[in-house]
Amino acid sequence: MPVRKSPTQNDSDLADAAFVCDLVKVRDLLAAGADPDVRDDDGRTPLFSAVLGGSIGLVGLLLEAKADINARDGQGFSALHFAAQEDLPEMARLLISKGADVNAVDEDGASVLWRAIFSWRNRPDMIQILMAAGAKPDVANKAGESARDLATRLGIGAFTAN
Repeated sequence: MPVRKSPTQNDSDLADAAFVCDLVKVRDLLAAGADPDVRDDDGRTPLFSAVLGGSIGLVGLLLEAKADINARDGQGFSALHFAAQEDLPEMARLLISKGADVNAVDEDGASVLWRAIFSWRNRPDMIQILMAAGAKPDVANKAGESARDLATRLGIGAFTAN
């Protein structure tokens, strides 16, 4: 794990501004040298806040500032895990197009696809996006359950054509 430097006031302000999706303030703080990968108490970067806040513009701004697209929080979640779990297909498409790891796993070994299945909202978009990007449905988590197994257990026919 990389050594983290102590955050400056600008870094702390950036984390706060990203949390409320204040695009203008984030832009100004980045221009002043704030760290786009500053961490909050949960180990989440501003990119997580942008994803959870549904701000495509803020995600784009942070990625232009070289934010780590595959950063992990304290539970091993990536921003794409949250996009999948919250069923944010446009956000997932953007993250994937910028290099997000579609096969990332969290501390439980749950893949992004597993989280999408677990949070199924009877909308197949997310699963289709992840599968088209190369998500592997048969990678088991630490409990031995893959996304395909979970879909079967929950009665979700997500993989009938695969």
